[in-house]
Amino acid sequence: MNYQHKDSMPESATLKFSGSLAKSVLDSLSANIAILDERGVILETNQTWRDYATANKMEGSDDSIGVNYLELCDATTGKEAKYARDVAAGIRSVIKEEIKEFLYDYPCHGPDGRRYFYLRAILVAEKEPIRVVVSHEDITALKLAEEGLRKREKERDRLRHSLELAKEVQQKLLPKDNPRITGLDVAGKSIYYDETGGDYYDFIKFKDNATEKLGVVVGDVAGHGISSALLMATARAALRQRLALDGSISQIINMKKIAKTMSRGEA
Repeated sequence: MNYQHKDSMPESATLKFSGSLAKSVLDSLSANIAILDERGVILETNQTWRDYATANKMEGSDDSIGVNYLELCDATTGKEAKYARDVAAGIRSVIKEEIKEFLYDYPCHGPDGRRYFYLRAILVAEKEPIRVVVSHEDITALKLAEEGLRKREKERDRLRHSLELAKEVQQKLLPKDNPRITGLDVAGKSIYYDETGGDYYDFIKFKDNATEKLGVVVGDVAGHGISSALLMATARAALRQRLALDGSISQIINMKKIAKTMSRGEA
């Protein structure tokens, strides 16, 4: 590619950024932009600024020209007073050349709902006269997305804690020791697909018709998660409670079947 030095370019090719061109460029930007002098007085605003002023029914002229931006910030009261004071202090630091630029994001809620803006104040390159360009970019969508993400992360952390607690409780419900039977090696282990599940096993000693027996219980609740784990814990408690009473398991099962049939009106 060939490049021409600026001095060799024809005069007509030199683009001067001023007047109507500068105004058109300023109006084409999506941010609300105001140009301030060394006192903080608004000298110029762009079309986005004026549209925002019209939509929000701001007092005075929609272009805000002649308004002292810093004094307006100083006079702000209520919940937004702190943000306004921070902005005024930051812009004054830029005017005094204490910092090159000032960046700040703040809430600006209105009748149409919650709104958030990102402010940037920067000193124009020329020393005199002092001019500060202040831009306000609407970042509401970004802020709400961040807020939603934080809520989801918080909910995820809460759920993870609940699952870990449920897993800990569930593990304590499983047999701590394996039964010792001559001639047999008996062992059991439950490994969950998720943090918790419905898989269940138990070794239970009980008497059936005055005979001491060892029962091996294995269950698999459909699904995974807390609901399956709760169902498993309920089944374990009900079974152990029943085995502590007299009578055989088969008798109880038959009685439940009869009761279920009667409730359906089939008997």
